[in-house]
Formats: sequence, C-alpha cells, structure tokens
Amino acid sequence: GVPWAVWVWTSNIREAGTDAGVFIQLYGEKGTSRILELDNAADNFERGELDKFQIKLEDIGRPYKLRVWHNNSNAFSGWHLDKIRAGNLSTGEKFTFRCAQWLSRTDGDREIVREVPAIQPGSQPLPVLEYSVAVHTADCRAAGTDANVYICLVGSRGDTGRRDLLFSAEHRNKFERGQVDSFKVLAVSLGQLKSVVIGHDGSKLGSDWKVEKVVVSLPDGTTFIFPCDKWLKKSGSSDCEVVLLPQEDVISAGRSRQNKPLAVSFCFLQMIENSH
Repeated sequence: GVPWAVWVWTSNIREAGTDAGVFIQLYGEKGTSRILELDNAADNFERGELDKFQIKLEDIGRPYKLRVWHNNSNAFSGWHLDKIRAGNLSTGEKFTFRCAQWLSRTDGDREIVREVPAIQPGSQPLPVLEYSVAVHTADCRAAGTDANVYICLVGSRGDTGRRDLLFSAEHRNKFERGQVDSFKVLAVSLGQLKSVVIGHDGSKLGSDWKVEKVVVSLPDGTTFIFPCDKWLKKSGSSDCEVVLLPQEDVISAGRSRQNKPLAVSFCFLQMIENSH
C-alpha cells in the first residue's frame, strides 16, 4: 500500500469534540480507498485539538474528494470538524479538505456524513451540490414501511456512499402508502448520474415496502426519474435493496438485455439485481 499521513483538526467551539467512531474514504483519479476508521488514542477528536494518523492506502492516484462520517455511537457524538489534510508520503503531495461544519444529529442540518472536495494549489476544487431526492411510495395496500431507508447516488465521478433518509421535508411519518417524501443529499459533484441504490434494513414489523419511483433533481433544474415499481422485501439477514436506472436507460437497457442480470459494483457494495 501507499503510505499516507492524515491530520484532523477539530474546531475550537463549544462541545465540538466527539467520542464516536470516525471514518473516512478517499476518492481519487485511479480509484476509491477502502473505508478507514481513524482511531489511535482514547481521546481523539477533542475540542480545538489536532489528531495525526498514519495509514496505508491502495493506489488511488490524486484524491478529488473525501467523505467523513461518524457512527453516532453515544450521547456526545456531535462533532464540529474544521478540516482534514492528507499527505502522500511517497510523492510529498498534500491535499486539504475544509469542512467547518457539524456532523451531528442535533446541530446544524442534523447530518453526520460530509463530503469535501480536495483543495490543492493550482487546481479548482469540485463543487458540493445539493441533490434533491423525492421518494415515491406506491399507492397500494400495505405499500408503506417503517424500516430504516437509505440511498446511494452513483455518477460518472464516484458515488455518495450510503445515506440514511431520516428527515422528510413533508412528513413526520415517512414512506407511507401513496406518499412522496423529499430529502437533501449533499455531495461533491457526481458528474452524470448513472444509477440509484435504494434499500432498507428490514427492521420493524411489516417492513416490506413498494417503491414506485425515485426522482433526483439537481440545483440547475435537471431532473432524473428512476422507475422502480417493485417490492423491497426482507430475506435473510441482508438489507433489502435495488439498483435503479434512469428512465431513458431503463427503456434502452430493457430492449438490449432481455432479462439478463444487471451487475453493478462500487465502493460500499457489490450486488446483482435480477430483472423480473
């Protein structure tokens, strides 16, 4: 592996520190790193402190974004991250990722995942975009779910990773029959949207869920429709998820593949969805 140094600055504001488990993933020109937990002391990530880590990464080339999150594992999990710097110890190159935001279920926008573009002298950092995600639950008997739902947007430039859909703009009780629930997903620009992975953990009674479609809108008004019209039913211990293609692709793919399995793989999962 390639040796890297990682420096993490926790902000110097009230209650900025966290005791939760902190994780990062780097996206580079040559690929994506594995998920890394940053943990080398009992008191990492205290208010106003700098924590240093040495890690070994796959050869991902020059990174263009970093995703950072925590596992919200205790009552004092909220974290205000100032910035992260990553240095390739082989080439001497350093990349800065400025956050200056809460990763907290109680502060700010209540999100605990952040994507930050790489800043390096002489190159323009990629923009962070707000993707609006509207999830349409089918209007048929028992279509709704109380399970924990998540999504991953996949583009020509990486993906968002798994994002829990917790705070619907419209409804306190999410994903009920015939309902549309909207969410914001903040991510470094994904380029052209290719697919969406949506799923749930099968928790709670009657978790089976019928999704009509997912609609993703970009800040410039571009809209992608991902038809589904499928039940997401729990089987065994694995989460129940499906890979959706945008409408135009669904039509062309349907003609060409004639019910062959569609294989999709990326950073956090490898799965095959059989077309029915």
